Amino acid sequence: MTTAGTGDAGTSVIGGAVKEAVKETVEKEQTMSDQGGAGGVPEFVVIYRGFTPDEVCAATEHLLDAGFTAFEVTMNSPRPVEAVGRLAERFGARALIGSGTVRTVRQVDAVADAGARLVISPTTDPDVIAATKSRGLLSVPGAMTPTEIDRAWNAGADVVKLFPLGALGISYLRQVREPLGEIPLLVSGAVTAELARECFAAGCVSVGVGLGLFDADAATRRDWPALAAAAVRYRDTALG
Repeated sequence: MTTAGTGDAGTSVIGGAVKEAVKETVEKEQTMSDQGGAGGVPEFVVIYRGFTPDEVCAATEHLLDAGFTAFEVTMNSPRPVEAVGRLAERFGARALIGSGTVRTVRQVDAVADAGARLVISPTTDPDVIAATKSRGLLSVPGAMTPTEIDRAWNAGADVVKLFPLGALGISYLRQVREPLGEIPLLVSGAVTAELARECFAAGCVSVGVGLGLFDADAATRRDWPALAAAAVRYRDTALG
C-alpha cells in the first residue's frame, strides 16, 4: 500500500509539472498572437552596424517608406544609445526600434531608457534576458547549438537568434528545427536573400539583415534611396 501511495504521489507531481509546462507554452504562444507575430518580431530586422546616429535616421526614413518596420542599432556602432533614442523619438510610433550586440545588464538599461523595445544579443546570458523582460522589452538572445537554443527559450526569450546562420547553412537550420520546432527562430549572419527564402521555408520567423546584404556599394556611399530599392528586391526574393 505504501508503495502504491508513493507511486500515486509521484505521478501527481509529474502530472502537475507537465501541466505547468504546457501552461507556460500556451501563455507564450498567446503572447505571440497578441503581439501580431512570432514573439512580436517582424519578418525582417534591419541591422545598423558602424553607422552614425545621423546616418541611421536617414536610412530608416527611406527603409520605413519601403515597408521595413524593425531596426536594431548594434552597441559597437558610433554613439549607439543616442542613435536608439533618436530612432525611438522619430519613428517609434511606426516601427520596432531595438539594440543589437547587447551583452550586459547595464547596456539593457541604457537602451531601455533611450526608448528601445527590442534587445538582440549574440549570446545567451540569463541575466541579460531577465533584465530585458523586467523592462518590458522583447528579448532575442543569440544561440548556435540546440542546447543553447533551448536554454535561451527556457530563460524567457521571445525569439531565439540562430547565429551565424551563413556559416552554419540551411541544412543545420532544418536539422535544429526538427526537435525544437516550437521555438521561434530569427536567423542572422551573412544571410543572403536566397538563403533567407530557404530559411523561411524551413520555418524561421525572422531574418536579421545588415545594410551590406541589401547593397554594399549603396551602403558605403550612403545612397539611401538606392539602398531602399535594393532592400525591396531583397525582401521580394526572400519572400518569393
